[in-house]
Amino acid sequence: MRADAIGFAVIAAFTALLVWLVPDSYLPLKAWPFLFVAMLLCAWLWWLHPKAPTSPRGWCKAMLQVVACGLFLAGINFFASGAQAKARFAALYVTVFALIVAVAGLARSLARGERNARDVT
Repeated sequence: MRADAIGFAVIAAFTALLVWLVPDSYLPLKAWPFLFVAMLLCAWLWWLHPKAPTSPRGWCKAMLQVVACGLFLAGINFFASGAQAKARFAALYVTVFALIVAVAGLARSLARGERNARDVT
């Protein structure tokens, strides 16, 4: 339970940072509570999934996969969106949110005291 709270706190901290950094012209202030709840639900579902990473190394691998997929999709989205400037970065926004959830999973894993598979004797 404490580990879940730490994971949720990481999501809250990153959300607060994004609210402060992202201008209202890109994302209205009214949208942030909905995005915060969406990230909490996504994190909870990812953490409880049977195939979710169970070690810090697994969460680091998940973060790399999120970044790789996000950059690939961002490239496709950038060229497909044409002149729509705001739509060009939609895949990057989703990547940032997924990366926040993965970082929270790493923090949760560290708080639970999970070890890498190679470390177990």
